[in-house]
Amino acid sequence: MKCLILIILFYNLHSTYCGAQALTWESEDLENKFYYPEKKEIKTNNIKFKIDSNIYSSRGYWIYAFDHKGRLIGSFDHSIDSFINPYQYVEKDDTLLRLRYTDKDKTIYSVEKFIYNKNGQIIQFDRFIYFFISDRKLELSRTIFSYENGKVSKKLSYRLTTIEKLSANFNISTKKMKLFSAKNYIYKQTKLGSYIIVSELMGDKDFRNVDTLIYDIQGRLSKHKSFAKRGYLFENFAANNVSRIEDYRYSRDSVYIHKYTSITPSFDHSNLEISDEEYMIRIIDKNGLEQKNLKGTTRQKLRDYDRMNYINY
Repeated sequence: MKCLILIILFYNLHSTYCGAQALTWESEDLENKFYYPEKKEIKTNNIKFKIDSNIYSSRGYWIYAFDHKGRLIGSFDHSIDSFINPYQYVEKDDTLLRLRYTDKDKTIYSVEKFIYNKNGQIIQFDRFIYFFISDRKLELSRTIFSYENGKVSKKLSYRLTTIEKLSANFNISTKKMKLFSAKNYIYKQTKLGSYIIVSELMGDKDFRNVDTLIYDIQGRLSKHKSFAKRGYLFENFAANNVSRIEDYRYSRDSVYIHKYTSITPSFDHSNLEISDEEYMIRIIDKNGLEQKNLKGTTRQKLRDYDRMNYINY
């Protein structure tokens, strides 16, 4: 079986970011893939369960369950035989609802709403989730997208905490929510590919992130750079000109990623790279399914991190 092998080299720092606009791009989907729940490789391969044998899981494995459309319907670490689907997908016109229920009394725990335009592009995403079901404290978030020439041009994020009873029909006016992030998207085409510049428009200007995503001629991500004039690392360690960078290099059956952080310490004017090395090899089969991950601090000392097994419908 021919496999796609991804060799990943990380120069990273163990960092905890704080402050008004700390660098957090790793946890945000700047390419907005999350907002389309159907996973092509899962649907195409008719996958029902993905079993991730992870050495760091308390039981030694973690299981993901999917419906026939490749959408997540479960994430758990107990026997498949006792799995009860806590999710319900409801499709109506341009809206997809993803409801999650509690196991005990089937109370709605969270409501996620995906709203699409006539071209199938996401224009609004809502997540309403109980922080504590007992006191009905709800964490509300909403993301609204604007488009120009068929591409995302603006991305506005809102949030609010309130005391309400959650239901499938729950809704709230955007005017009542607090805008906390506004991102602007700019697209450029070059002879060698294309790139996207994503700029944060809110918060202290010195702490705002500017992300640059560069793609090769085949549309593959070749570089991701997140830059801010100021940032916090190691809790109270302030730095200037903070750049977090991922470089991607592709071959016929592999991609090599070099990840590192470059800063200028606030107490010094010289450039300094802070990094912890980590190597990773990810193996993906010809059907696009992840098979195995190896990790290590050197290329010579890689060990199994997790292995994937799949059960089909």
